[in-house]
Amino acid sequence: VLALRDAGLTPRAALAGVVAGWSSAHGVDPRRLGPLGCPDPDEGAVRVDDTSGELAPDDLGALHQALLDDDHRRRRGVHYTSAQVADAVVALALEQWDQAGGGPPVHVLDPACGGGAFLLAAARALQRRGVSVRDVPGRLHGIDLDPLAVDVAVASLAMWAVVEGGAEAWSAEGMFDGIPDGDLVVADALDPATCWGTASAAPHVIVGNPPFAGQLA
Repeated sequence: VLALRDAGLTPRAALAGVVAGWSSAHGVDPRRLGPLGCPDPDEGAVRVDDTSGELAPDDLGALHQALLDDDHRRRRGVHYTSAQVADAVVALALEQWDQAGGGPPVHVLDPACGGGAFLLAAARALQRRGVSVRDVPGRLHGIDLDPLAVDVAVASLAMWAVVEGGAEAWSAEGMFDGIPDGDLVVADALDPATCWGTASAAPHVIVGNPPFAGQLA
């Protein structure tokens, strides 16, 4: 993180470089990982290779937070949730859904998705319930005010699909099956007129960690 900051890169350019390095290591076209795989050339084209070990999909969200300055984090209520905590919260939510006997939920929503920690936890939980890797992302919906955070969530889910499903997770065109336009959006979750209608259907399960917008700073 310090090296990326010292390089004078914006958080978006630094994350795009990490995505480029990860994609190269996995033999994946970075453009299929969403907007972070298609960086703005005006921000500087870099590739950051992972020299400290395998970068996990969950790590991208943690890196996103670490690259933000403290003032931005306080104003926007940015707080990364660890995979362990996200897994535990999602398990509790899905346990209640399972008791209803309806099978795996078709629509899981995080209305303050940030870098996608809870969506990744939901992806893992749905996979354990027998949903194929190709079909999992299409059941996930996220909303956030921060465009970069949404792009991080998209890339993280794409990384997860590659790790878990390999070639089976990919479609012939576009990004990868399961994140159609409108399933991960930049919007205000407190404004139902502009937001709740963006998911393809009403959510069956809602998970997440609401932003505290500086109250805990």
